[in-house]
Amino acid sequence: MNPFEKALPLAKEYYKIHRAGGNLHVVLDDGNCTQEDVELCLRQASRENDELGVRLAQELLKLNFYERYYFVTALYEQYEPN
Repeated sequence: MNPFEKALPLAKEYYKIHRAGGNLHVVLDDGNCTQEDVELCLRQASRENDELGVRLAQELLKLNFYERYYFVTALYEQYEPN
């Protein structure tokens, strides 16, 4: 299973708990997809003992910038309010 396939179910589960993106809001909801952005979220999730957020951030770090951008865009479109 590639990182994209691993990250998707984690993100879906994360949104069930954190409707506004939680500690990964900067990446998941705001679309900031650089490695530094994800590392910032990883540190925040770690400080908050957000285990699911840490796992998701670790998987997102395995993707390159363009893969992360595609992932976040697809995720946003999936959860966009109707």
